[in-house]
Amino acid sequence: MADPTEIPKCIDDPPLILLWRVDDLVPIVLCLVIGIFISRDPASGTIYITGTHVTSGPAAKPVNTSRTYALRVEFKNYRPVVVFLDSYPGEPRVGATDGSPR
Repeated sequence: MADPTEIPKCIDDPPLILLWRVDDLVPIVLCLVIGIFISRDPASGTIYITGTHVTSGPAAKPVNTSRTYALRVEFKNYRPVVVFLDSYPGEPRVGATDGSPR
């Protein structure tokens, strides 16, 4: 009888970074990066994402403006629901008494 053929077990394994597989680290690193770029108001639960909005055309110079997106998410029946969404120029408007960013 012929000897059984050995099938390699690690040919499709993802690469390792220190002790962890890359596919295990991607969600953790992604959440850390998102956490660096957003801020949250704990009183109202509003999340603020600030960035640069660039408007350009074929015959004009690009115009850069600071822009903030305000977002509030609640969970209903185990599903995320966006209950507030706003976009405005400038920095986050935090500290309103009614909980809205304006």
